[in-house]
Amino acid sequence: MPSLPVLHIWATSDPNSPLPSLDPVCIAALFCLHYNFPEKFKVSQCTNSDLSPSGSLPFLTHNGHSVSSLYSIVRYLERLHAGESADATLTPVEEAQKTAWCSHVEANLGTLVAYTHYSSTNWDKFVGRALAKPFSLPQRYYVPARVKAIYKPRLEAAGLWYQPKAMTQLTGSVFNQTTSLEAHQRNEQLQAAELKDTFSEAFVQDKALGQARDLFERYSRLLGDKRFIFRDRPTTLDFLLSAHILLLTQLPLPDKHITDALASYPALVAHADRVLALYSDSPKPVVGAAQGRSLTDLLPRRRTQNDADTHYDRITWGWVALSVGSVAIYLTTAGNPLQNLYYYMDYLALHIHKLLLLLWLPDAMNTLY
Repeated sequence: MPSLPVLHIWATSDPNSPLPSLDPVCIAALFCLHYNFPEKFKVSQCTNSDLSPSGSLPFLTHNGHSVSSLYSIVRYLERLHAGESADATLTPVEEAQKTAWCSHVEANLGTLVAYTHYSSTNWDKFVGRALAKPFSLPQRYYVPARVKAIYKPRLEAAGLWYQPKAMTQLTGSVFNQTTSLEAHQRNEQLQAAELKDTFSEAFVQDKALGQARDLFERYSRLLGDKRFIFRDRPTTLDFLLSAHILLLTQLPLPDKHITDALASYPALVAHADRVLALYSDSPKPVVGAAQGRSLTDLLPRRRTQNDADTHYDRITWGWVALSVGSVAIYLTTAGNPLQNLYYYMDYLALHIHKLLLLLWLPDAMNTLY
């Protein structure tokens, strides 16, 4: 029986969550493959993006091959199953429009979702904990921060990066207070920093809210009153757009100012729920356990194993066993193995000392004379 391709997505912290991941592209890939290629792939929850050839998730593995990015994954399965296509009903013009809109969604709506997830309130109270939960120790203490740091340049370029600075000044003031005057000055500095943080946060929130309304308006006009964007069946664009919308509506985020703005566009919410129902109301694909980092990752391994590899491994382990057995027999029959070991170490140290003297003596003589 031929092996099934394996789709690797970011692991979810809650198995009862309606969303299979916290990453929009991972959700879109799973929804797209589940709808167009049912029972023809498996799913593996992953916590190590270094396993991907591009360093990001999702990615697909099959018979020693690795494919990353949503579009490459879909194209690989289309080639694997000839005659089946995710967007077969689209005309060339619609195909070009779909590609352009997918890029727009990933670049703009993806940035908005990243802002929603990695803002200080949502990160501290939900997203950071949800990302850390699938990891084992000690990865859960640094990998989520590493994931957040990846999005920092993207959010800074969009003007949506905000981190409070008053807490940093407060930490330093606890250990440096010496007099009441200095304590009073530090309290004033702290109050000024808190006020600045309040204005900065309000400015970033207002900017994000403006961008969100503009994006929601664009996508609402694109969808119109249709069930799906192009035809009566969803395309890759439908899956990608709905994945981003669902991450704003289906998660218990403490800060809901973007979600509240989305409520003014019920067509987008209904479209996302419609796509989610296609996944929820049908048999789920086989989901494997989360793959994380361990010490065994340092050992070399083959992606595939055939009869020749098995025979070679047996010979290798036989040679290792023979070597270890020979050493054990020698140490057992050589009298006092510890004394012999000391003798050989002294002998080796003496010759190394003589060699160093021979190398150093000519230079010393040249220096003296």
